[in-house]
Amino acid sequence: MTYEDKRVYISDQYEHELEIDLAIMDEGIYVGVYMSGPDAGVEVDLSTQQVQEARKLGQEQSIW
Repeated sequence: MTYEDKRVYISDQYEHELEIDLAIMDEGIYVGVYMSGPDAGVEVDLSTQQVQEARKLGQEQSIW
């Protein structure tokens, strides 16, 4: 599925919000950027579960 510069937001296990750009996920880059907490602005690799959650959110948003 191709996304047009869509971003989704999920929380990690510590309830810190991650911003994920779905367009770069389509290119095989699985990273997110912390939007809150002590690591705000830090880019991190996503787990398989986080990738699945982000894709699910992206699909739900594209329906609207």
